[in-house]
Amino acid sequence: MEVGVPEEYYRGMKVWQRRPDPDTWTVRTAERRTTYRAFPDGEGGTVYRAVRVDHADGGFLAIAYDRDSGLLSTLEDHHGRTVVFGQDDRRGLILSANLLCDGRLEMLAEYEYDGRRNLTRACDRFGKAIEFAYDGDNRVVRR
Repeated sequence: MEVGVPEEYYRGMKVWQRRPDPDTWTVRTAERRTTYRAFPDGEGGTVYRAVRVDHADGGFLAIAYDRDSGLLSTLEDHHGRTVVFGQDDRRGLILSANLLCDGRLEMLAEYEYDGRRNLTRACDRFGKAIEFAYDGDNRVVRR
């Protein structure tokens, strides 16, 4: 799709698309509009990541990424709720999801990984956990 041209409709997918500038791409359906921004992929290429989802009813979700690691850093919705993600920058992993409430972080979930960066355990704030096991090809074999 060319940069700067008017929004185009793709009938088979029932979506409208537009590229207002080289780093931005918007995709719209009847229910929502998602805005994507270009980020370096670390290998000399580019990846487009969602940075905002606007719903037809007026709600939205703003998505931010860490500038250095590229990891998901925050989610904020139209009610002002913010989720902050704890990160392991060295290994490139999300360690926790925390609700920002009155200036304090309240843990929503914590995540553990094996040496191959596979998610091995996800635990919510009530202590309910799901554990995963993987085979030699990093495929989930037990949940």
